[in-house]
Amino acid sequence: MRKFDYRYIVPIAISSALLIYVWHDTGRRRRLEEHYREALRKQQSGNVEGALDEYNQAVALAPGKSVPYGKRGNFRFAVGDYRKAIADYDTALALDHNAAVVYFNRGLARAALEDFTAAADDFSKAVELNPLYFDAFYYRAVVRVEMKDYRGALSDADEVLEFRRDDARAYYIRGYALSELGEPGRARNDLEMSIRLDPEYAYPYCRLGFLKYREGQLREALADLDIAIKLKPDFSRAYYRRGEVWEALDEPRTALQDYDRAIALNPDRNLDCYYRRGDLKYAQNNLIGAIIDYDRIAYLKPQEVRAFIGRAAVKNALGEYENALEDLRRARTINPRYAPAWLFESRVLERLGRIREAEASCAKFLELKPGNREGVEWMKKLRQMTGS
Repeated sequence: MRKFDYRYIVPIAISSALLIYVWHDTGRRRRLEEHYREALRKQQSGNVEGALDEYNQAVALAPGKSVPYGKRGNFRFAVGDYRKAIADYDTALALDHNAAVVYFNRGLARAALEDFTAAADDFSKAVELNPLYFDAFYYRAVVRVEMKDYRGALSDADEVLEFRRDDARAYYIRGYALSELGEPGRARNDLEMSIRLDPEYAYPYCRLGFLKYREGQLREALADLDIAIKLKPDFSRAYYRRGEVWEALDEPRTALQDYDRAIALNPDRNLDCYYRRGDLKYAQNNLIGAIIDYDRIAYLKPQEVRAFIGRAAVKNALGEYENALEDLRRARTINPRYAPAWLFESRVLERLGRIREAEASCAKFLELKPGNREGVEWMKKLRQMTGS
């Protein structure tokens, strides 16, 4: 009997297995695409839970593939579930660490959570993997502005504009960076170019209005800020900036209306606006309204010195000197080198008749601000009281 030669059956078996695998993989890809299409349809119709279920099924169908996690992450980002979006992007990158777009998307989610350092790292990785990823350059510029790294933002905007000369966003962000780097002329040129390229883009109008406000061109600033608000009625920052202009024009009631609108639109990210509104209320002797705003700052950012200085000012005006001292001590505990807190404390202590302690606080102020005229004059008065 002739011996069977296995050399012939092995290639046939391998080929059959490959055909079965290809058939199975093609079928799986087809089912994944069906889930993605159905998820998009449900999302567009407002069926968020149904859309998420479709993405969950896609993940279950291909748990070892990066794309389903990335797509589910994109969906979660779109509905504002940024932390879960980041978890999906983490998994996608563990499965495919060369996916530049996933690094980019995770950067957007981290930026939305105000984790700007991590977001910048993700955009940097996206650029490293794809040196022509201009959206990654742009958004890295945006987060660098948030981090006050204006030189870095300028460099990124330059990179975009080298290849995309008609990018209105890049001119805007470069103009913003230049305005913070003390180059108002170049900043205005870039902001105006951004407007010429896209007259419907609200952000450069807002920044241009702020520049004009700083330069004392108040009516021109108002005109720009009015346009920004008309183009983007929910533009919280533009209302805040317009409030500053109204305040400079000695229109406190109108300023307060704009501050109120800015805060209503973005109640958790408006520390500067709370502070300006609190100061304006304090100046109008609305002490309770002022302390409510300062309390809100302290709640949103417990390490914000200005909140405790503001509260101390209100309590001092109300004659609550011990409570004012408590806030001032909290302020200088947060930042022992914040000189105004020491001088303010000295004045409150003097009102309480604690002159030696007032001298010590004033001495600390002068240590931080040597030769300051106000501090020197106040120290003379305290020493006259003690005869020292």
